[in-house]
Amino acid sequence: MTANERDAGARQPGQPLAGGGADDAAARSYLSAHPALKHGGGGSKALWLGELLAPVLPGDPNARILEIGPGHGEALRLLRDRGGYRQIDAIDNSPEVIAACRDLPGVTAALVEDATAWLAARAQAYDLVLLYHVVEHFPPDAVPPLLTAVRLALKPGGVVVVGVPNAAAPIIGPEQQAFDFTHRTAFSPWSLEQVLRMSGFARIEVHPVWPPRAGLARAVQRLLQKTVIALLRAYLRLFTGEPRPVLTHSMVAYAWA
Repeated sequence: MTANERDAGARQPGQPLAGGGADDAAARSYLSAHPALKHGGGGSKALWLGELLAPVLPGDPNARILEIGPGHGEALRLLRDRGGYRQIDAIDNSPEVIAACRDLPGVTAALVEDATAWLAARAQAYDLVLLYHVVEHFPPDAVPPLLTAVRLALKPGGVVVVGVPNAAAPIIGPEQQAFDFTHRTAFSPWSLEQVLRMSGFARIEVHPVWPPRAGLARAVQRLLQKTVIALLRAYLRLFTGEPRPVLTHSMVAYAWA
């Protein structure tokens, strides 16, 4: 795969795209059209990603890593600069996204219209696959085929990291889902684990996403969030009788092939 590669497989009618949205118009202007995405997350997003990826990063700098839907390339830079990884691929259906990532040294970025078909040609190729706020952009019936293709593209023991908004988060859950016009599927902690199991993963962990441990302001935010969520968890348990372990605005799942 070269930096200028475009996948030859034609997208079928109704087939979801590779992380930028549900139609070509949304893909073309995904970064520039959304007010909150124009300038990227910068160092702040890298702090969040650093903590989320740390538990599952490969120990080998030659490990092959793929990000689907890389946005402005924050995770790619993190993996390259802090992790020292030398084999990093990125795919997206958005020309804007690929343009933002294509000039990153050490990263191979490709414009791909059908991520599921693209993955099908790369059996057991990757040690780590990252989908950070990507699968919610796919319609429900397209999510299991995508995640199945991801599982088959992982080497034995490889891991996929899936970050999504948490629709089950009290108060803020609906806002997270409505944050982006191109969101197609809502996830709770249960449905996220469910779809990963439907896709053939057996070992799955779903975790809350907390503010990163960086600076006094983030530390206070983290402490306050944990306090409020502990109270909400007790309130919900009182009425439902069931535990609610993940109530943060976003969540992350780790699933091993």
